[in-house]
Amino acid sequence: MRALWQRLVGAPRELWLIYVLKLLSSYAYFSLSLALVLYLSESLQYDDTGAGLLYGLYGVVTSLYGLASGWLIDRLGVRRSLLFGAALGTVARAGMAVLSNRVAVAVLLLTLLPFAECLGVPVLTICIKRYASGKDGVRTVAYSLFYTVMNVAALLAGPTVQLCHRLLHLRAVFFTCALASAIMFFTVLWGVREIEIDQDGQARAFISPLSGESVSESLRRLYRDVRFWRLLVFTILIVGVRLVFRHLDATLPKYMTRVFGKDAPFGLFYAINPLIIITLVPLIGVYTRHVDHFQMILYGSFLSGFSVFWMLLGDRYWTVAAFITMLSLGEAVYSPRVYDYTMAIAARGSEGTYTSLASLPLFGVQFITGWMSGGLLQRYCPAEPDRARHPWMMWLVIGLATFWSPIGMWLFRDWLRGDPAPPDKDSSVLSSPPRHAVIFEEEPNSESDLGEEVNSGLVGNQHPR
Repeated sequence: MRALWQRLVGAPRELWLIYVLKLLSSYAYFSLSLALVLYLSESLQYDDTGAGLLYGLYGVVTSLYGLASGWLIDRLGVRRSLLFGAALGTVARAGMAVLSNRVAVAVLLLTLLPFAECLGVPVLTICIKRYASGKDGVRTVAYSLFYTVMNVAALLAGPTVQLCHRLLHLRAVFFTCALASAIMFFTVLWGVREIEIDQDGQARAFISPLSGESVSESLRRLYRDVRFWRLLVFTILIVGVRLVFRHLDATLPKYMTRVFGKDAPFGLFYAINPLIIITLVPLIGVYTRHVDHFQMILYGSFLSGFSVFWMLLGDRYWTVAAFITMLSLGEAVYSPRVYDYTMAIAARGSEGTYTSLASLPLFGVQFITGWMSGGLLQRYCPAEPDRARHPWMMWLVIGLATFWSPIGMWLFRDWLRGDPAPPDKDSSVLSSPPRHAVIFEEEPNSESDLGEEVNSGLVGNQHPR
């Protein structure tokens, strides 16, 4: 244990600056997401369906930009990508703070802001792989701390939105988001280098082995790589579990203010989630670092997938607390391991493409959530007090839309765990998956060895069918 923490403490300054950047980036993202639907309805006079659709379109556009920006991230490098993303984010969030025109806000939500997000979340994930050693579970613990920092930001976001909603105006939330993005820009400018940590824990300049590759060559290589298709299937399957998290932003605030009254403390209930994550994730990361990534993802997904069914027991504060608590327990188990799983699959120099794909559930589910949230609130929990309300039906639909996800991962568990060797350069077909699973994490020993990332240090790294 002591050696583990010594390795972390001895990491380059960039690792610790990435945690600062993650705090700022996540605060800006969570605060805006939590305030957005309320702002659209209360300040811009959107109805539930219109607000939900715009919230969803923001997620769809972010996903599309994400797919396009993966190749760009690999070419720009992490430093320039972060600088560009932070600058765009500052402009976009400042615009949200000062503009109150429907068209102007919609343009920002569908252009500058999603592009800024695409140059933030995936890039910071790549940085942990670059700046933390893959030996002895160090990277697993680094990702756990990374995820914990994200939830510290979420813990700050809930009460901030609640206070601004009650005492000021929701545009004040957007101003704090713009300030966070500006601080990010100068932190990257003055403190982040384009480096990586080698097997011996020494910093060296990062030079991508794929820097001269064209877009078409990159697409052909991905098409032939079975690991890419495995990540694509995994990304689709995890959408269901990610869906319920977005309902904490898009559905829970309106549900609580309509069922419990306009002063319902939705921000405090929202804070239950990050509080549990902050407490549990570092402990789970340290004591389960030898358990393979996919196994942890599967366990946690079942917990989170089942959580929403607590809401069927009635409109009570305790059912809301039980729902968020179980959701958070599952998240603490599985979500940090999604980073590990993705980075283990990603070839060196192509992390931007892979992480952009892996970030699709975070943003892509916003469209599904927005569409669902607006329609379900309008039908089962309308704003008009004289109309009949049946919130349990709304939560039942959300629960059924969520629970298929862990079931799908369980059915495909053997293939999703596998790690076939990358195909030969001349091969145009996908190689067949092995009949056992290998969980891998180590950095390749050379720049040309892109696929041999098998981590022999993991306990039980082979799982017979």
